Amino acid sequence: MTPLRQQMMAALQLSGKGERTQQAYVREVRLLAQFYGKSPHLLSEQELQHSFLHRQNVDGLAPASMRLCYRGIRFFYQHVLQRELCQRSGCLPQSQRASRDQQHWRGHPYPKAFVRHPSARSRGQSPSHPALPGARPTRNPHGLVTPHPNRS
Repeated sequence: MTPLRQQMMAALQLSGKGERTQQAYVREVRLLAQFYGKSPHLLSEQELQHSFLHRQNVDGLAPASMRLCYRGIRFFYQHVLQRELCQRSGCLPQSQRASRDQQHWRGHPYPKAFVRHPSARSRGQSPSHPALPGARPTRNPHGLVTPHPNRS
């Protein structure tokens, strides 16, 4: 086992990552090294970009798998090599969903976490009894849910 892999495994354990996450991150760095036949610390930004594009376009990784691939390699560069990846220069692929979300929320007055998405409640319906807006269900003696007795 190489010293860099040992350092990465130690950093993953210290960061509290789960066992399967540790295995996946180490696998992604190993695949990157195998792709070029040299240690990942010797790779240029262009080589990183090429490997990400190859994984996405040729290997056909799904967006979730691409995120795992990127996060594993990013962890290696940030925590083992203590250097930043070339995200700002555009070498890293960005999923269509992420770019679409960024465009949607750009300039929005409220953060995404505070905006209510359409649901039964925001359409004026009670999730418990859709026929009566804002009504709370009551139970009759038989345990059946009925509409509020004051509403008809």
